[in-house]
Amino acid sequence: LDYAAPEQLSGAPISTATDVWALGALLYELVSGRKPFLRETRSAQEQAILGDEPSAPTPRAIGRSFAADLDTIVLKALKKAPIDRYAAVNAFDEDLGRWLRHEPVLARPDSNWYRARRFVGRNRAAVATAAGVAAVVIGASVVSVRQARIATEQTRIATEQTRVAQTEAKTAEAVQGFLEGVFRANSGDQADPLKARQATAQELLDKGATRIDKELEEAPRAKLRVLKTLAEMYEDTAQLDAAARLHQRRAELAERVEGENSSALLHALSDQANVLTSAERLPEARKALERAAVVQAKGNHDPESLIAFHLAGGWYGQQNDPAKGLSENTLAMAIIRQQPGAPRLAYALGQRGTLLQQMNRHREAVPVLRESLELAMREGSLVTSTVSGTQNSLAVSLSVLGEKEEAEKAHLAAIESAKRYHGARSGIYVIAEMMFSQFLSGTDRLRDSTAAATRALEVLRTWPDSSERRPMILNVAAIAAGDYIELGMFSQAADLLDEGEAAFAAQPGNPQFMALLDVRRSIIALEHGRHGEARTRLDHARKLIDAEKITNRAVLYRAAAAGIALAVREHRPDTAAAELDRWRSATGRTASPAADDPTELVLSCRVAAAQGALLQAREWCEAALTVLASSKRRSDPLFSEGQICWLLGDILLQTDAASAVPVLQRAVRQLESSLDPERSLAIAGAQTTLAQALLATGDRAGASDAAKRAAGIVARHARLSAYYTEPLQRL
Repeated sequence: LDYAAPEQLSGAPISTATDVWALGALLYELVSGRKPFLRETRSAQEQAILGDEPSAPTPRAIGRSFAADLDTIVLKALKKAPIDRYAAVNAFDEDLGRWLRHEPVLARPDSNWYRARRFVGRNRAAVATAAGVAAVVIGASVVSVRQARIATEQTRIATEQTRVAQTEAKTAEAVQGFLEGVFRANSGDQADPLKARQATAQELLDKGATRIDKELEEAPRAKLRVLKTLAEMYEDTAQLDAAARLHQRRAELAERVEGENSSALLHALSDQANVLTSAERLPEARKALERAAVVQAKGNHDPESLIAFHLAGGWYGQQNDPAKGLSENTLAMAIIRQQPGAPRLAYALGQRGTLLQQMNRHREAVPVLRESLELAMREGSLVTSTVSGTQNSLAVSLSVLGEKEEAEKAHLAAIESAKRYHGARSGIYVIAEMMFSQFLSGTDRLRDSTAAATRALEVLRTWPDSSERRPMILNVAAIAAGDYIELGMFSQAADLLDEGEAAFAAQPGNPQFMALLDVRRSIIALEHGRHGEARTRLDHARKLIDAEKITNRAVLYRAAAAGIALAVREHRPDTAAAELDRWRSATGRTASPAADDPTELVLSCRVAAAQGALLQAREWCEAALTVLASSKRRSDPLFSEGQICWLLGDILLQTDAASAVPVLQRAVRQLESSLDPERSLAIAGAQTTLAQALLATGDRAGASDAAKRAAGIVARHARLSAYYTEPLQRL
């Protein structure tokens, strides 16, 4: 990294100029005794390479002119743009030779003045007398000319400042007049003063959006400013469709007033893309970004517009392509760090941390996210709206790194920040509760998980039906239904899935959640013994996965697990093996399971057991438990310790019932600690297998007790698969 060129970090093309940079960095270190860029963290160092200019390397003790030329050579090799560096290494080498010979270096402008100065450097004594005489003659002329130029430039600057001030004054006056008109409609001086005074903030916002069409036509720049403000207010109140429409009108006006390659148009299109991405209208967001990219390439834009453009690309990347999003974020960060006070730095850092997290670079993400939070929570910060989302992202990375307690604290902080800065009925609060629910599910606290999901749903059910509400209903339903299924609460799970399907039918949302919803339906059908329906649902999920090119690990895992479970219960081991091969192909896995992934080990174990390869199945199951024990959290919420112990106990039962008993007792204890002891079919299944093992070892009383406990759970379900009822009847 110490010798990496900017294009290697931003993803731009690599060329010979990249080698010139590396040699320049090495020469810098040889001359100065330090590297050109060295920061405390990797992210800070990347930003320095992309955005900071290195200081001059040469010690001034060797002579000012002599040092300046060497500085120029070194810094030319370290130019940010490859085209500004030496064209080839031999050109770099040649310039160093010229410097050593006290000749004009090519890195400097090839002017007569510069050549003369280098001549003086080689012939100081001969030139000294002539220089003294010339200085007296030239001095007076230089002073008078300089004063005249200063006066002319000051006049030009004053005129331009006056023009800008007048334009700003007119714009501000127009904005003030418009806003006064909107709020005056809320005063008592109306035909119906009582009704006017009772107008809500939402009604005033809607009136402003309606009036903007008819007003401010003679002050287009003021209209642009008001459109931006109104759109941001709609966005803050989670009315993303309305915000997108206003940004679209803003873009049309900016193109008409400021031009097709203007910064105003670039900014408007970027903001529109941002809102469309938030509304999960990704095809429209992509089109807005593509148009913005054309505008960006053709114009010379102000920093704020460029920052908005690159951050919008980063946000789109979070939903679609994290690597591309990180590249866009890097470009935004380079501009932001050059701005006084870096006002959008906290937001950009939060986005960067989330993108790193999505690329499984969690150790890099944590310090970036912490820096973002530190900035956002400073007194007087104007970016507190980013705090909850950044805390959520931090919690996810901490959880993956095994810092379970710190992760839970971050999740709870995110919920409190959402309430404080957005309100307990906001979309930000719903997202915080949803993410906390997923965390709890991943640590086997399913009752707490469903409670958090229920809090999120209660808020969503108070919202009017809208394009913002529907995708969130689908997301919560698809995620929370899995916990209800594990708890054995099938009717609650089915109700949630109905709600999610209705939302998707009204407005197709994120296809991965719809695929997950189909997998949940398949599992419920399987538990009730309806194998045909389970297969149909699973096939529908797979069609979505293939058509939408879904790569989400959780969705692919669950589809594979459901397919293997269906094949095992129908006694089709070859089909189970084909399901495992399909999953391995989709995820780029090898034929042997990864030794550090308990979920993959368990999937492989189930297939091996179905094929009768009991020794191999036992080995993989025990390996999964070992990995799980060495981790502070489950690597994935698909399999818990209790479920793996149940599977291992079932395998041991077929060869050595005595060794199966303690493993199955452990399974029951673990499952009862996290699931519903009255309704969970996993507990019923483990108790049934334990009863079989106890009976095989001659413990009839213990077997009877375990069988009765299993039968009590099974009796609470109206209809169940023979997978649960037949073993009990045999017992």
